[in-house]
Amino acid sequence: MPPSAAFPWIDPIPRPVLLVALDDGRIAFANRRAREKLGTTAQPGPAAAFFSEPGDLAHLLETTRTGPARLDRTALHSAAGARAWCRVEAERTLIEGREYALLSLDEAQDDPAHGFPDPRSAWWRAMFDQAGIGIVLLDATGRLLDANPRWLELFGYTWDDARALRPSASLDQGRIGALLRGEIAQYRVEQAYVRQDGTPFWGDLSVGALRDAEGAARYVVGFLLDITARKRAEDQLHEANEHLEMRLLENQRLQEQLAGFAVRDGLTGLFNRHYLEATLHRELNRVGREDQPLSVVAMKIDQRAGDPALKTVAGLLQSQMRGADLACRYGDAVFVAVLPGAPLMNAARRAESWRAAVEALAIDHAGQTLRCTLSIGIAEYPRHGLSGEQLLAQADNALHLAQAAGRNRVMAWG
Repeated sequence: MPPSAAFPWIDPIPRPVLLVALDDGRIAFANRRAREKLGTTAQPGPAAAFFSEPGDLAHLLETTRTGPARLDRTALHSAAGARAWCRVEAERTLIEGREYALLSLDEAQDDPAHGFPDPRSAWWRAMFDQAGIGIVLLDATGRLLDANPRWLELFGYTWDDARALRPSASLDQGRIGALLRGEIAQYRVEQAYVRQDGTPFWGDLSVGALRDAEGAARYVVGFLLDITARKRAEDQLHEANEHLEMRLLENQRLQEQLAGFAVRDGLTGLFNRHYLEATLHRELNRVGREDQPLSVVAMKIDQRAGDPALKTVAGLLQSQMRGADLACRYGDAVFVAVLPGAPLMNAARRAESWRAAVEALAIDHAGQTLRCTLSIGIAEYPRHGLSGEQLLAQADNALHLAQAAGRNRVMAWG
């Protein structure tokens, strides 16, 4: 098939236009005016062949991936072999599933009125109507000027429907104002939209300002790509990963039940340090996904503690655990409790009740009454740390502060 038959809408455009593939930088087609201007260099092949500075082309194509691009002045090889200074404007377009840059050539000039693409021009209209992504054009006041067929199709609008939405409800008017004032160069967002019939879809929206040679914003152009299929695949993958994680967690819990002796302290019956660190990591992942707090409470018996005191204090702590709470023996006379879902103030109230209960204990051993007290430190996720190591370290720091302040008290880190 001859090139003119493959891209019939480009050939009659009354200015030099090239279609360059974004993936390999090769010319797919040059219209009649481009062939007249550039000669054999405009034939299918590497587009860099007609740029005196190949880096200009690379920059142009890379910029075009996210929005309109322009080189105000670059040297091209003319048909006669001499260099011709041109202004090159580019837009991204999708044809039969492949991404291209539509390059429009013009002689370089200093007239500010020619510093931006004219939306009334034939080359703009051809690109605009044929693009495989939605395109919308606003003027410098934010008024809707045009929306291409794909944009209208995405929202299920007619042109009259779209024109009635002034300004377009699908664009962030605050950011549009920032674009026009020059505070930002462009913005991009992935978000959910609703068609006119009420059905939702996900879109990847990129918005930029078209400026003249003096930098004044003349137009705002938005490019919208339907990414519903990609989002659906991501959601399905996330759901599958969650199910897999739940199954793995269930299997792990079963294994732990079958091998309970390997995860519990032989003297107190509380979970051991190894189990605590592994479980704390899982719990942090869970509360992070659910946007919930978690508190770590570190406790140390202030007095020299023998086995009777350790077992009695451990039994008291175990009796105070709720639901998903976890108590373990972390060191010789050190205990740690993990309280998922408990913010700092709730954890502090519970820790104070444990401190008071331990202080009131009278432990009978070999005809003697033993008494002991607890110094307690607390750290909260995510305020005091994002990892188990950080939270345990901060809770331990708070415990040392409690000891330094006179022992038998509760202190929170920070």
